[in-house]
Amino acid sequence: MGRKIGFCERLARDQRGNALTLVTAGLFPVLAAIGGGVDLTRAYMAEARLSQTCDAAALAGRKVMRETANDSGLGTTTYDIDQAGYQEIAKFISYNFPDGTFDTEPVQMTDDIAADGELQLSLATEVPTTIGRIVGVDSIPISVDCAAKRSGVNVDVVVVADVTGSMGNSLDNSSCTDDCRIDELRGAVHSFLGVMDELRDQVAVGGQRVRVGFVPYNTVVNIGRALQAEELATGYDYIDTDAVYYADGEDTNYYGESCFFYCESGWISTGTELGEVTLDLSEFVDSVADKGFNPLMPGFVDDNPYEWRGCVEMRQTVTDVPGSEDWVQADAYDINGLAPDGVSVPGWQPYFVLPRGSSRYGQPTSSQVDYTLAANDIWNFSLDAIRTDRVPYVRSTSWLGIQTGINGSNVSNSSYQNNRLGSRGPNEGCPDPVIPLGEWTQANLSDPEGGDGYLQTLQVGGNTYHDVGMYWAAEMLSEGRPFDNLDNFNGLAINKYIVFMTDGTLQPSTGNYTAWGIEDKPTSQSNHTRTSGNAKTEHRERFKLLCGIAKAQSIEIYTIAFSTGIASADKKALRSCASSDEHYKEADEAGELEAAFTSIAQNIGYLRVSQ
Repeated sequence: MGRKIGFCERLARDQRGNALTLVTAGLFPVLAAIGGGVDLTRAYMAEARLSQTCDAAALAGRKVMRETANDSGLGTTTYDIDQAGYQEIAKFISYNFPDGTFDTEPVQMTDDIAADGELQLSLATEVPTTIGRIVGVDSIPISVDCAAKRSGVNVDVVVVADVTGSMGNSLDNSSCTDDCRIDELRGAVHSFLGVMDELRDQVAVGGQRVRVGFVPYNTVVNIGRALQAEELATGYDYIDTDAVYYADGEDTNYYGESCFFYCESGWISTGTELGEVTLDLSEFVDSVADKGFNPLMPGFVDDNPYEWRGCVEMRQTVTDVPGSEDWVQADAYDINGLAPDGVSVPGWQPYFVLPRGSSRYGQPTSSQVDYTLAANDIWNFSLDAIRTDRVPYVRSTSWLGIQTGINGSNVSNSSYQNNRLGSRGPNEGCPDPVIPLGEWTQANLSDPEGGDGYLQTLQVGGNTYHDVGMYWAAEMLSEGRPFDNLDNFNGLAINKYIVFMTDGTLQPSTGNYTAWGIEDKPTSQSNHTRTSGNAKTEHRERFKLLCGIAKAQSIEIYTIAFSTGIASADKKALRSCASSDEHYKEADEAGELEAAFTSIAQNIGYLRVSQ
């Protein structure tokens, strides 16, 4: 009789159910591995988010850091952050990584400031585990380090602003008297300049500078007096005063029987000749040579509507605009930016609206000339205010000492616009002058309380030509003539920016006078014929080409679409013009334009993540 086998021995010998036992035993490490993967994935995601938060907080903290020059003669600067600065850092941490993100513990921060002003931050927290706690791992600690410092470069930035007629409308494109789009622009640029002032104060400690320029545009840009100033410095003739224009219209008499005292037959001397005419505009242009070229000085914008305001035509171009910035035709001078040399490269000719058809020059308005008015009296013009001898086809005595008419009611400007852009004359449609690059402050350019600052007096009117605005912005920032910019200041590089804002779709009109002359007339400045159908395409392609050329010169471009009514093709062009998707902004509601400008200003120039 065999030996009786005990339970344990039988269990050891019995192979039934072995697989189940092994699977059960192996289940725990498998679950631990899977759970660990889930927990680690959450930890990695939290760490990435925390790293982004650290960068944002470091940039914000470095921006508000206080810098104090040391007077001990050691040439050093001390840096510190006050309580308000730490609150700003905490705000960025709270916004980007709110308490409880990924169920984490509250973020702990430590900071340090290096001798060169670099702000160094460390953020730490713990991510609770889901499966890991089964094996006794309740949380995974994560931490990140980051730093931000001043980039040590100079800044040149040009703001390009659409001042076409639609900017005088409300956001919904209806008529308005206040809170119009132009008012939104004024407030937005005012805030932008405030941030630039803060930037200027901070970089000045290290010997850097911040310069700002401003380019208002519609169908043309008022750059001429800045060019004239450069002529004095370089000796080159940038303005061609012996230029060709196109005399349009079937009737060269631009006065009518119903127009009272300003209908002097001696005003016109062109006879019946139509087509190209060559004009000597030296008196027209040089009459303002002694006015100075600082647009912020009194008298820069002369009161005389018959003196040159400063707009110029674009130079001759070509019929077909290339689709790539890699190649530009040599004679496309409205794209290639070659400076006039007095030999083969032409200068810019003055923008001059000829009288055409029955469209006579208009009566000066009260905002354009100093006068006294009484019934049965005369207009008492200042001889310096109205110099019609400066204008071709206008005789010198036409405006002087002329009786008003039978009664004083004839003397009225009610039928004429007090808008410089709309008043009929040789400068019709010419916007306000550009602000050349300079260390202009918010106080220099904006006076929202008094209402008489440069921004507050901007006029609106005309159609939309994005390419003319982009051309002159890039030209103002480019090295070499005509503006002779350098690639460094005090031995440090210059970061260059364009901020381009528009509320409208391209609106070229081939039959009207613009920076390209009258585009469907074969003059030397507009040497090709086009239809209204392809004019828009060519101007859009030219705009995109100019954007590419500017970016190739290391100019960083921000674009802002300030309207829901901008055509999709133009929005696409604005988006492609921007240096990246983050450089493209849309502003459709009140306040969004100011937010866009402020956001752009805060990302310009002096801060970078250094770790």
